[in-house]
Amino acid sequence: MGLLLDILKEVPLSAVLREQVKTADKENERLKQRVEELEREVQELRARVSAPDQCPICRSGNLKVISVRPHPQFGIFGHQEQTLKCDNPSCGRAVAIRHKTT
Repeated sequence: MGLLLDILKEVPLSAVLREQVKTADKENERLKQRVEELEREVQELRARVSAPDQCPICRSGNLKVISVRPHPQFGIFGHQEQTLKCDNPSCGRAVAIRHKTT
């Protein structure tokens, strides 16, 4: 243990601080890159959330209302059934949703 302390006494303090600064700079750079990755991910997620008419199946097309009619069971309570169809030709799926009119 005494040998290690003797060696540390001979090493200038500035060299130790330079090494700590290098380590901190590397960590800072790594964290900057991680922040950039997370910001890109947030932008992608916001784009998905802000597009409520996006097709939940293919995620590349948009849903368009193709028909609206009273809901078969709940129509007497003011509910409608809307049929939406994906405008992506490779998907083309239709989705029926129940909607309460106000």
